Amino acid sequence: MKFFEDAVWAYFGYPNALWAEKCAICRATVARTRKPGRECIDCWHLELWEHSPVMQRVSGCYPTFDEACLNLIEKLQRVGVFSFAKVSRGPIRVMKTGEPPDGYPSIGTDRVLVLYATSAEERDTLRKTVAEWANALTGERFIPVRRGCWGLEDPLGDWRKWDAQWTEF
Repeated sequence: MKFFEDAVWAYFGYPNALWAEKCAICRATVARTRKPGRECIDCWHLELWEHSPVMQRVSGCYPTFDEACLNLIEKLQRVGVFSFAKVSRGPIRVMKTGEPPDGYPSIGTDRVLVLYATSAEERDTLRKTVAEWANALTGERFIPVRRGCWGLEDPLGDWRKWDAQWTEF
């Protein structure tokens, strides 16, 4: 598997031409129009925080958070639903901007695995597969998802309202 690390993140499935182009187009569209374009709308993130309810279900099965993340990424690859992910190398601020809010840890900083999807259908498949991996079939509702990057909240507002402002450019 392709892999890259920087000071904050370990990237899996990187470099990834699809995501590099998708992110560049999204950022350029937002900078030019201050509205979400198709690349922003079709960008979903699943957030698996180390101390979240779903990850706590599997914490005793793996010696470390990193090993749990690697095992999950390998499973997603085997079933054909993995394209790109990143894991924070250390704790970062918990950004409670996804749905559902009760899928987040109660602490202020934590490590996170972010899985990327290019459609709502792919997002739902990833969510279901993660819940099965965690032996938490009802756990899907505890896996936070959000649209787009955290940094887009300022120029675009709440991601839940992007569909209403989207137009083809």
